[in-house]
Parts: sequence; structure tokens; C-alpha cells
Amino acid sequence: MAPQYIRADWATQDCDVRQDMTAMAFRDGVFDALVACDALEHIADDAAALSECHRVLRPGGVAILTVPQGEDRAKTYEDPSIVTKADRHRHFGQEDHLRLYGLDFGERLAASGFDVTCVDATAFDPALVAEHVLRPPFPMPSRVYTMNRRIYLARAR
Repeated sequence: MAPQYIRADWATQDCDVRQDMTAMAFRDGVFDALVACDALEHIADDAAALSECHRVLRPGGVAILTVPQGEDRAKTYEDPSIVTKADRHRHFGQEDHLRLYGLDFGERLAASGFDVTCVDATAFDPALVAEHVLRPPFPMPSRVYTMNRRIYLARAR
């Protein structure tokens, strides 16, 4: 456990700091680590959010990030003209998602100043993958996104 941590969120009151991820109220280089799981797909300007993540990390600090990604989708799919909940659900897999990330997510992180390592189920022994369900035991009914999750470790330069 970290000796000190801050829980920040925009959507809930159950946190220490309620804030917008694109304009964080922390000084530069204050954190050793930052975790944002399945958050960036909800943010209109994800590049600004990634820039802020980089800014608040000390050099060498690590952001641990996950995003829903399309099954074998090379490029992130986003279209700001898709605004209704029904259309967002159809295109992005959930009514409050603004994009569906592709395998280029690592490139987006690198463009924000991070050195990137991607970890997925192939990094582990198949028995551990099965035991901890790191890969779903059956195909997803929708091919919009996958549960074959990837974890991105983004080290601030």
C-alpha cells in the first residue's frame, strides 16, 4: 500500500478530490504513480487529460492505464458528431463513451511524453490466465470492444 494516496474523480462524490482530468489541481511532478482505469473514453479531450497525467507525475513516475479497445482495431475510432446515447452505444459500446480505442493507444501515450509498455494475457503463464480470467472464456456477444484487456504502463520522461 502506498504511504499516501489521493482518490480523485469527476463523476462521484466518494473521493478525496473532485476534478476534471484535463485540468488537475495538483502541482507539477507531485505523484510517483497515477491509476486511471477505463476513464479516458469518457473525456472529450483525452490528449489534454494525458498531458495532465504526464505533468503531475515526477520524471520516472508511472501511470497505469486501461481503456476499452476494439477487437484487433488498429486505429482509435472517434467521431464528435455522434452525440445521442443510442448512437454512442452502437458505435462505442456504451452510451457515455466518446471513442473506441485501437491498438494505437500506446502511440497516443508516447505523444504525451511517456515511455510505454503494454501488458496483456500473453505476458503470463496460460494457467494463470485461465485461473484469473485474464482472457474471457467465451467470445463477446458484441464485437464493439474486447475483454482481452491490455494494461498500459506509461513512464513519464
